[in-house]
Amino acid sequence: MAGPGGTFTVALSYEDYLACNWLMIRRRWLWKGLARFIGILGAAYAVLFSVIDLIDGKSIDFTSVVLAFAIGFGSAVVAAALGALALLWRIPRTARKTYRQLKFEGVDSLFTFSSEGIESSNRFGKSTNLWSDFSGWAENERVLLLFRTSQMFYPVPKAQIAPETLETLRRAITAGAVPTKW
Repeated sequence: MAGPGGTFTVALSYEDYLACNWLMIRRRWLWKGLARFIGILGAAYAVLFSVIDLIDGKSIDFTSVVLAFAIGFGSAVVAAALGALALLWRIPRTARKTYRQLKFEGVDSLFTFSSEGIESSNRFGKSTNLWSDFSGWAENERVLLLFRTSQMFYPVPKAQIAPETLETLRRAITAGAVPTKW
């Protein structure tokens, strides 16, 4: 690997892996995703309620359409809230099970990066990727994720990396034209 870069070693803990999962959920269900979900489901419910009125032989007027949309979007908001509660309960349990299956506990991963790309190696193997191989990246206060696909990513626990190395990594990612996932 050539150009400005750096090297760091990290060990992914369960807490870091859980933070990766929360970042993935947050990335998918930010306001745009939530608004899209409520909008599509609310409109579908509104149409359904209007069709039920037509089947029952009721006439459709402005008031019944407004009422159908109000009930439809209210139902969609309730469905979104129930979905959020299910995620709050399910994500930690699923992440714990997956973390155990992946056998990451105590595994050190060595990362070497440059202006061209990043190389990672651990007891599972070695991988070298150009920055153009990544579909995007995202970060929160705890982890930085480099996405190979929408579901496959390299997790980088930020607390285990020197701040200047982390900043150099961000600059290399940005210079490599890896799009941000926000």
